[in-house]
Amino acid sequence: MNPKDYSSPDRQAGRPSRKLADFLTRHGKVRIYDAGKTVFHEGDTSHWVYIILAGEAEVLRADEGGQENVIATVGPGSMFGEMGLFHDLRRTGTIRARESLKVVVFSNDDFMDAVTQLPELTIRVIRSLSSKVVAANELASDLRSQRDRWAVAYAIVRQWPEQGERTGPEVVLDPTRISADTGVSRPGVKAVIRELARRGAIITPNPDSSGVIRSRVDYARLEQWLAEHRPDSGNVDESDEAGTHAN
Repeated sequence: MNPKDYSSPDRQAGRPSRKLADFLTRHGKVRIYDAGKTVFHEGDTSHWVYIILAGEAEVLRADEGGQENVIATVGPGSMFGEMGLFHDLRRTGTIRARESLKVVVFSNDDFMDAVTQLPELTIRVIRSLSSKVVAANELASDLRSQRDRWAVAYAIVRQWPEQGERTGPEVVLDPTRISADTGVSRPGVKAVIRELARRGAIITPNPDSSGVIRSRVDYARLEQWLAEHRPDSGNVDESDEAGTHAN
């Protein structure tokens, strides 16, 4: 499956106005990073705020195995590191120049002073923080949905009658019981069953008056679906308020 793009709207924030750009370059430190160069690493201390003046950067996060994965791309006008203004956080991701990257850098204290002097900068900070909250909420919602769907499908697999049979005999799928076993709502369970039926993993589902479904299951297709939809919990931490951006 192609990964969904969780880049927050500040990727399209646009270049700073001339007034803001002049202010930033006068009061901050301008740095240039060649394509492929790292701005900072996940786990570094958060003492600096960065605003992109030109170019694009990739946000990377390491999974449980230590493999770095690109989770977002940010462009001109975007800022990162501003969460460190309010919380003593380590960097939640690595920032790497995707192309020649021009940024302006402020220490946390200098940036707080700058914010009080220019309303446009204050608005950009608010927009950046709010967009990251939106992106984080979307990511958490999709991740929960992905895990719920996988849990329901796995609960059906556990009813596999005989290991050697590719298509088992008729089985009973009770949405109420599956809901209790997985913690997924009953409507959610039924939605997953309908999706699996469209994929041909569940064959001719026939619910009775109580809602219990009697059906045949193509376990080969069901296992394939499970493999394709296995939640990748290593790349995302739902508790991470920074969402898909590094701070």
